[in-house]
Amino acid sequence: MVVARDKINEVVLNKILNHTIIKNKKIKKQSIRDGASKIKKDNHGITSSAAAYEWARKNHGISVYRYLSKDDVNSLQYLKDLSPSPKKNQSNRKIKAKKTITSYGQRYITNANQNADIYPHVYILENSLRDLILKKFQDEKNWWTNTKIVKPDIQKYAQTIMDAEKKHRWLDTRGDHPIYYVGLEHLLKIIEMSYNPYFKNIFELTKLKTWIEECIPIRHLLAHNIKTSKEEQDNIKIRTKYICTLIEKQPNIKNKKLGNTKNE
Repeated sequence: MVVARDKINEVVLNKILNHTIIKNKKIKKQSIRDGASKIKKDNHGITSSAAAYEWARKNHGISVYRYLSKDDVNSLQYLKDLSPSPKKNQSNRKIKAKKTITSYGQRYITNANQNADIYPHVYILENSLRDLILKKFQDEKNWWTNTKIVKPDIQKYAQTIMDAEKKHRWLDTRGDHPIYYVGLEHLLKIIEMSYNPYFKNIFELTKLKTWIEECIPIRHLLAHNIKTSKEEQDNIKIRTKYICTLIEKQPNIKNKKLGNTKNE
């Protein structure tokens, strides 16, 4: 049985504080401690640091997963509910483009709503793969700069995006690791490079490559606001469910579960 810690790890606490204070300068360490304490109370067995991680993920959409200890990660299994909570005054209804939009935009409303319906699946897919990779290499020092794990062109791509976004200082950082600056095709290459032994027990490589390679062009259509077909929408929902189901079966890897992927 995991024994809950009395204190939040200071590294975890400071990382959460540094991220949240950008959006809300009123956030204090005590607010994080209070939030983590409530999560601990509702989820017996979870450590204080893991509870703080869950508080930051659920309330602010940030991740300090890589700073958790093995005991912290193991204790996440005691979380009863991983689904994100809606913010105050936020409706649970799907966001739909308003029909009151000016006349020149009327013809785009249907396509925009269809694209919006599948965007969450792409978001969940990419971030589930990122979480999995970070988990697998958490004990490997400087794994990102190891060219046997991450090819130089991927490292260069991430750095280029990071440098470009630094010029726009009003933008929040995407995350606390370069992996948040690469896309599906790069994540697939990282998994391929270290398939054996890191990912062999999770995926059948041929199937994974097929699934992700089918998702990549659809993901690009969404990113560039291009209409997607019903077949493409159905496909990315199905592939995302396949991949995330396999990831969820791994111990200590928790991801948001997808609902029914079929059109109702």
